Amino acid sequence: MSLFIAISSIGASAGLVLGGALTELASWRWSLLINVPVGLVVASIIGRLVAETPRARARLDVAGALTATAASTALVYAFVVAADHGWNTPGTLLALLVAAITGTAFFVIQGRTRQPLLNLELLRDTKRDGGLMVMALIVGMHFATLFLVVQYFQRVLGFGPLLAGTAYLPLTAMVFMITHFVPSLLQRFAARALLATGSIIVAVSLVLFARIDASGSYRTSVLPALVLHSIGIALVFAPGTVAVMDGV
Repeated sequence: MSLFIAISSIGASAGLVLGGALTELASWRWSLLINVPVGLVVASIIGRLVAETPRARARLDVAGALTATAASTALVYAFVVAADHGWNTPGTLLALLVAAITGTAFFVIQGRTRQPLLNLELLRDTKRDGGLMVMALIVGMHFATLFLVVQYFQRVLGFGPLLAGTAYLPLTAMVFMITHFVPSLLQRFAARALLATGSIIVAVSLVLFARIDASGSYRTSVLPALVLHSIGIALVFAPGTVAVMDGV
């Protein structure tokens, strides 16, 4: 799991650099189109690298898929509309109502379907529920931070797309190095302890990010917060994944 997180973090940060390079040297549209040739390469070689899993009869949980998609879409739409028009507008309230109804329908369907998308028995484990909540909060904060900081890089510090993406490399390096030690840390400390420690470190890093102003610089203002943030998320992502997947 730690190796999975390490590779994922490298891929995410490499995507920032690659996206910056594509935007600066070609067009931002290539950040979307690049997935097509990458997907074709993966599809062509995966059969030689990954063993085929045994086939088994199964029924697709179409109703679960539809209600989950509707709930997620309505909730995201509510946040988008609320940002422009406020929380009390009819469009926002209607989207939240649709999200609540379809979300509730999803869980009802999951409890009654023989082969559900989500086995509700998995949610009876309080450790897993805690891991899911922490991961949801920290991952949400992390990607919001990546988005907001890149605005600072480009609009305040004047970085181009490529340099803005490259500026995230310290985060990649720190996450990769710390994740290397997470398995031994998990053996000495419980996942809960690492999750709590990592969450506190992330919170402190967000305070540092919030204090950055227009007179700041990358080295003195952004880099300390970025390094601290990377330590925090490294202590959350791998233990959080282990907590969520344990016993599945």
